[in-house]
Amino acid sequence: MPAETDPVHEKLSSPTYSVPVYWHFGQLWYLARDAALRCVEIELRDPPGIAGDAIVAIVMAASAVEAFVNEVAFLVESHVASTPGHYPDSVVAFGTILMDAVRARTDIGIKYQLASTTLTGKPFRKGEQPYQDFADLIRLRNWLVHLSPRAPNTVIARFRQAGLTLTPLTWTDEGGTLREATLSKVDSISTSRMARWACDAARHQILSVIDMFPTGQADPLSIIRQTFAQNVS
Repeated sequence: MPAETDPVHEKLSSPTYSVPVYWHFGQLWYLARDAALRCVEIELRDPPGIAGDAIVAIVMAASAVEAFVNEVAFLVESHVASTPGHYPDSVVAFGTILMDAVRARTDIGIKYQLASTTLTGKPFRKGEQPYQDFADLIRLRNWLVHLSPRAPNTVIARFRQAGLTLTPLTWTDEGGTLREATLSKVDSISTSRMARWACDAARHQILSVIDMFPTGQADPLSIIRQTFAQNVS
């Protein structure tokens, strides 16, 4: 998707904005969403075909959620530095601690735990939403980009139980035995349902952090709240 069609990318890169840099997390999320929409078209044309764009959606959605916390850390730190005394201590701490984490290349999961702790006083609860889907998304992305033979079988099993994966074709052989087609783990997650799940997982995690910030004059993310938060679905 061209950058000019992404409201977050367009507004945050405007010359009138106080921090003259480009922000790409929204653009990455829209790339994931577009890939998910292509998966629907593929499955309508050739059911129950393998929708390869689901892999694009998963990788781009994970990239978006990672880009968000990195870029927002810089945004908040910049706002705090330019207007001393304007923001509450929680926002100041977010900018300082998250930028330290970004510079140290801290694990993405820890960055989100730091974000929640600085803004609310408590971390995300592991095993609960939206953090559980976020953690599964990152684990799935890491496996896909490295393609280790050791697939995250526990995660994929949860997707299968939820009806998100591709069901292998079955047939009955001449002897009356039910047979099942061999399906790789990558092919099994190549569905429009998995693609939509990935987009939702990234969106919910991003929005959960946006909602932790104060609203009104003390909100450094007001422009993101008005664009990305109100335009994604």
